[in-house]
Amino acid sequence: MKEVLFISTRKAQTWYLDLIIALVIFSAALIIYLRVYGDLNDIQDERLDELTYDANVIADSLLSPGYPADWTQIDVERIGLLTDGSLDLNKHAMFNNTDLSTGRFIFGTRFDYLVYFKDKESHVLYLDTCAVGSSEVVVTNYTEFFCNNVSTSTISSDHLVKTERLVPYNGDFISMVVLLWERKVTS
Repeated sequence: MKEVLFISTRKAQTWYLDLIIALVIFSAALIIYLRVYGDLNDIQDERLDELTYDANVIADSLLSPGYPADWTQIDVERIGLLTDGSLDLNKHAMFNNTDLSTGRFIFGTRFDYLVYFKDKESHVLYLDTCAVGSSEVVVTNYTEFFCNNVSTSTISSDHLVKTERLVPYNGDFISMVVLLWERKVTS
């Protein structure tokens, strides 16, 4: 009669069970990571969409006469820089004299903004000032007509949106640039 040997399979079953538990834990950790990372990306995308929307609203407002059409700093409900379809330097000066928090309120945004104008050669124009809005942007050198060294490197933000529009001025067109960003909170 032949002798039958039984090989114990308990060690293999234990190893197999360990493998299954490890795969379940790894899969759960991977799913949690992807969900959290995906949610962070969704939040960033929403913020960028909000910035883009607000920048376009501000640009559209500025490329209108405003409301009322002959607005002053006392009665302004909508800031607009055009009169008879061209850039009005008086309205630009009143806009320049509007502080940032009032401008944010009128534009309906919570973000910081900066507005400046460029000629066809991309020189930033000096129109009573180099730029209107946030004081985070530094202008170190300007002449009677042009602003040099307009630096946005001092803006502390993860997201910066730039919108450019053509504006009629003195029988020609110049570019209006609207920058919008959310200031980083430092703790």
